[in-house]
Amino acid sequence: MRRKCQTRARRRFLVYRTEVKQYRNPFSRHNQKKARRFKIVGILVILIVLALSYFLFYSKTFKIENIEISGTRNIRHEDIRSLVEAQLKKSWFLVFNQDNFFILSKNNLAKNITDKYVLDDLIITKTFSRTLKVEIKEKVSQIIWASGSKYYNLDSNGIAISEIGDLNDNKPVKSDKKSQATEVMVVAEEPKFFEIKIDGQDFNSFPIIVDESNKDVSLGQAIIKPEIVSIALNLIKKIPSKVNISISSFKMPDPASQELKAVTTEGWEIYFDANKDLEAQLNNLKMVLDQKIKDRNALQYIDLRFGNRVYYK
Repeated sequence: MRRKCQTRARRRFLVYRTEVKQYRNPFSRHNQKKARRFKIVGILVILIVLALSYFLFYSKTFKIENIEISGTRNIRHEDIRSLVEAQLKKSWFLVFNQDNFFILSKNNLAKNITDKYVLDDLIITKTFSRTLKVEIKEKVSQIIWASGSKYYNLDSNGIAISEIGDLNDNKPVKSDKKSQATEVMVVAEEPKFFEIKIDGQDFNSFPIIVDESNKDVSLGQAIIKPEIVSIALNLIKKIPSKVNISISSFKMPDPASQELKAVTTEGWEIYFDANKDLEAQLNNLKMVLDQKIKDRNALQYIDLRFGNRVYYK
């Protein structure tokens, strides 16, 4: 009887174990395969992203290697190139260099250039031939302004449009680009005229006004009034024809002053008032030179600022 009970219990246990096996999750093996598949796909995606990133941002395929600059006239070609090269060397998020077609910001480069030069127009183009094109349209320079130890181009409105040199550097500066060789030199020891040459030919000559107050200059700033620019340009032409004397440079005691001093090639000066009739002042100059001053060797100045009362020393 006891043995029969044990046999029945064993059968019930075996049935129970069989039933437990029958209730195992039939999808567990499928989920494991799916997880492995996702892991493999994830690794492939990461590898593809890394490979694509390298191809787009590190390979030479999209690296900017050529810089083409056009339109420079008074602005030195190599100065623009230096600004562009400095931008290309900067890093982006401390990872990528900006000498890449996709990474280089044309807006940032344009800002760096226009912060230094006042231009009429600036066009920056990136090409898939690994070339960066910078097309510049300069404002027309009329006058050279000398202040402190710097030279600046001023336009017809008296606005500083570019910085072009140092008063202490009187040596010619030549571009390294043969197709557009630009030469800038200062004639004589004192500031007189800038002679701009392109491809070895005279391009233009600009009268120089020296600021005796040596005030700081900011690009884009109106330095002198437009009428001062106009008077200086007129005097360069009219004084030689009127009295057969050439002007080497001009001086102003202050940018806001109406007094304009013309320095002659003989070393003495002529004082003009920009608010008064220029032709009347020139007539007084001729009268004094013809009737009053016979020997100009010891002459220091002629002051025309007070109408018909002309002073000289």
